[in-house]
Amino acid sequence: MKTLYSILIMTWICLISFGCGGPSDSSELLHSESGQPVTPAPDEDDIAEAEFNFNPPTLSLGNNNSSCAINQSGLLLCWGDNYDSDDNVGGLLGLDDSSDTFEVLPQTVDRSETYIGISIGEFVNCAITGDKQIKCWGKNWAIGNSTIPAANIAAPTHIENRQSFGDIAVGSYHACAINLFGTLYCWGDDWGGKLGRLGDRSAVLESDRGTRYSSIALGRNHTCGITANKKIRCFGFNDNGQLGFGLSDSASYTPTTIDIGTSYKAVSAQGNSTCGITTTKKLKCWGKNNFGQIGIESAGAPVTRPTLLDESSDYEMVEVGGTHTCAITTAGALKCWGKNIFGQVGLGTSSTKVTSPTIVDSANTYLSVSAGLNHTCALRNNGDLYCWGNNGSGGLGDNSVNNRLSPTFVSGGY
Repeated sequence: MKTLYSILIMTWICLISFGCGGPSDSSELLHSESGQPVTPAPDEDDIAEAEFNFNPPTLSLGNNNSSCAINQSGLLLCWGDNYDSDDNVGGLLGLDDSSDTFEVLPQTVDRSETYIGISIGEFVNCAITGDKQIKCWGKNWAIGNSTIPAANIAAPTHIENRQSFGDIAVGSYHACAINLFGTLYCWGDDWGGKLGRLGDRSAVLESDRGTRYSSIALGRNHTCGITANKKIRCFGFNDNGQLGFGLSDSASYTPTTIDIGTSYKAVSAQGNSTCGITTTKKLKCWGKNNFGQIGIESAGAPVTRPTLLDESSDYEMVEVGGTHTCAITTAGALKCWGKNIFGQVGLGTSSTKVTSPTIVDSANTYLSVSAGLNHTCALRNNGDLYCWGNNGSGGLGDNSVNNRLSPTFVSGGY
């Protein structure tokens, strides 16, 4: 009896500790590109639940001529250019159509789902569904699903990692998402270290292990996020100081905390520039400044460290575009600056550049804004969507291809 009892105890220990099956099959292990094993991400149950109030974007303009937004009913709508000729990628509007076309009016995407978050880049776009799953479309190796064949994907498709996510951000060629416990995952193009990790670029793998994030922002070749303790960490390429810790031409695969003495509540990136809002509601920007997109009343050399601008104003949100930037103050005033040759700054005129934050449409207040490559869209407090700037491929969604120099009504219900 004692022998039987001992066997039962040993069997129980074996089952809960090792599974009694010996080492896992090697085919289940993750490996880096060098062939070295990569430690798999821990189960969510092993991570203390984050107390984050995720607020994924519901309006997003890509680093091209595409636009997407989620209306008050949770429907995802996209418009503008469906094809990126530089990378030969069709289907960017998610309408299951890969042709070289564009849409001048918002088109409903994936009627099988409701959506709560959207972020679009240059040749990859991603969204969060109502049940907090992520779907992506665009370049096949950048949509987070390595089981997809070589053809590009023209309709929203689930990423391989089917856990729940609270935030999503897409750069030109890569994407990152944060799960409900603050764990960061990235995938897509890994050039310049912008995934913050080694391993299969097409797989959704954890980045910056051990650090919890509350929000994330992606540029062309860099990534910056806000951690649970309200610090900004950045990684990737830094040729224009977009990482915020000086200037270098080397890739930084290691996430680095910048502006250590400052706490942040928001961050935005696109192209080679970055901006953040501190917990005291002040606006700081850094990175490429050739069109004055950093907003420090001069244009030219890169600004390599977070720099305070428009000190007299308190800010609620900021959105960096390809070469221009827009932000909303706590009072709801919309301000924009940077490149303006298509009128994307929204001042009613076109010019080479506007080098400091300038009020747009002073008679109205705004709730959110998104800046694309050469166009801008914003939501007023009543849910009306307005867009302006370059409209050659219908990216403004106003049923025309005419450029607009000031906010132009598109639709209500957002």
